[in-house]
Amino acid sequence: MSAPPFANEYALRMVAENDSKACNTCYKPTNTVLLSSNQKDFFYVCEQHLKDETFATAIQPEEYKELIKEKAKLTGDLAQWKYDMDKIKPYAWTKLVSNLSLSKEKDGKENEEYKELSIKIMANNERLNQLNEQIKNYKFKQYKLDKDIYKIRINNFIQMQVNKKRQQKIHSTNYFPSVPQNKIV
Repeated sequence: MSAPPFANEYALRMVAENDSKACNTCYKPTNTVLLSSNQKDFFYVCEQHLKDETFATAIQPEEYKELIKEKAKLTGDLAQWKYDMDKIKPYAWTKLVSNLSLSKEKDGKENEEYKELSIKIMANNERLNQLNEQIKNYKFKQYKLDKDIYKIRINNFIQMQVNKKRQQKIHSTNYFPSVPQNKIV
């Protein structure tokens, strides 16, 4: 089998609203175009299809991977801080016990540490919400088609090339026989 005419890497492009055409899949008007990396193939597609894993998957750039890593680290840190906070959480019964047997200094330090952790958690919860929003609204620019969709695109491209050659052959002067030039007797 020969090498495919183009790689399975498509860049997302937008066209003007007046240049929009029908989606290649559902035939609704769209201004979103997928263009192959060597620019031999392109087709119009709805943004909804790009979210469908069975149609195409986004190629994740480093910037997106960094957001995911930061979210995972922050989630782990928050879980640890909540665990630490639960260990030193001031309960009413511990205050009674501390009044009877423990010193006031230890109780004050625990309350300060509890307040610091709660402030830290609140601030980082805001950051986590921002990260989640950034990840949710991230606009991917590169896509890889599903293997079956990619095969269809290759077959369409090859069929177009065959049709183009056939049209050129038909328009050449040697394709059809010429009218006889001899006189009939």
